[in-house]
Amino acid sequence: MSQLPKLDLLVLLVSMTSDAFADDTQNLSRGELSATMGVVNKYIYRGGEESDDPSVQFGLEYTYNSGIFLGYWGSTLNYDSSDANQDHGFEHDFYISYGRALNENWSYKSQIVS
Repeated sequence: MSQLPKLDLLVLLVSMTSDAFADDTQNLSRGELSATMGVVNKYIYRGGEESDDPSVQFGLEYTYNSGIFLGYWGSTLNYDSSDANQDHGFEHDFYISYGRALNENWSYKSQIVS
C-alpha cells in the first residue's frame, strides 16, 4: 500500500474524531506536545534484530486532553543498501490513539499504527 492512502486514512480519522469530541473539548485546554530521542546500541523488535549497529530513534507525540494522541516514531535501521530484502534504512511509524485513566490503578489505550 502506498503512503498516500495511509495519509488519507489518518486525515479522515482525525477529522471524524474532532467532530465527535467537539462538545467535550470546549472546556479543555488544547493539549501537550512531547518528544523523545535515544541512541541504542542494537535495535531489537519482537525478538528479531532490526539493526546490529547503533540506531538513533526519535518520537514526537501530541496529546489532546480529550484522550486522543497523534504521533510519529522513527529509527535508523542501518540496512545494507545492496540487500534486496531490505528496501530502506529508516523506519517511519505514524499513529493515532485514544486512551483514558479509569482510576488511579487502571487505564486503557487503543492505537492504530501505519
